[in-house]
Amino acid sequence: MENKEIKLLIDKFLDGETTLAEERKLYTYFRSEKVSSEYLHYRDMFLDLAAVQQLSEHSGEPPKQPVRTSTVMLRRIIGIAASLLLLLGVFLFYGQYQDRQLAKKYAGSYTIVDGVRNDNLHEIKGKLKETFAEADQIEKKVQSQAVIENAETEVLESIDDPIQRKELEQLLGSDGGTTL
Repeated sequence: MENKEIKLLIDKFLDGETTLAEERKLYTYFRSEKVSSEYLHYRDMFLDLAAVQQLSEHSGEPPKQPVRTSTVMLRRIIGIAASLLLLLGVFLFYGQYQDRQLAKKYAGSYTIVDGVRNDNLHEIKGKLKETFAEADQIEKKVQSQAVIENAETEVLESIDDPIQRKELEQLLGSDGGTTL
């Protein structure tokens, strides 16, 4: 083999990139008497590795490949970590955005419940929503009551007989309509 080929194989070997066939070429080269003087310092190492390889071949075990960290796995882990950091940043930014929107809407607002002042805008917003929901329910109840009273009034006005009207008014209530 030429010196350039040996140099290339040694470099590949030291980088952990040689195939088994290329390693066998190196072992054969370093067992020979024609080892170049510039590579003599590698001779003992390759002879020892050749002996280990021969032992493993005779024992029936497949040769063990050195354990290498997978750059693909490392890149995946880094990608996942970066994605999680991005999501965390978006979540925090959105929280701050909501706080600013609340401050614009309810700046200076507060509630007093049982003599205790509350300036927390998140709690105030929740209480306002509850209050508006209760007000909507009361409004619907009042509207339905008004519809009932209007219907009762129309029925009473449609009765021409004063005695029947008086009896119906007594059944419906003393004032001619139902009360809240």
